[in-house]
Amino acid sequence: MRLVAVPDKIIPQGGHTLIIMADGETKHAVCVQCETSELANGGHDIGMIEHLASMKTERGERAYDGRVWISASELRRQ
Repeated sequence: MRLVAVPDKIIPQGGHTLIIMADGETKHAVCVQCETSELANGGHDIGMIEHLASMKTERGERAYDGRVWISASELRRQ
């Protein structure tokens, strides 16, 4: 399943960024350990984050509350 960021649903939350992604009608909450300003300034490619979130979702790597977390170290590896 390919997750795609929902337009206007990139939300700063303290030291991380919440991105609402969709695979058709189903929505997923993806938390990225980076500031929203890093995303806005091109520090991290949203396409790469969508790819990481898609892979984690397919492998069932979700937190107890259903969110997918992408760590800062995962972003640096890409």
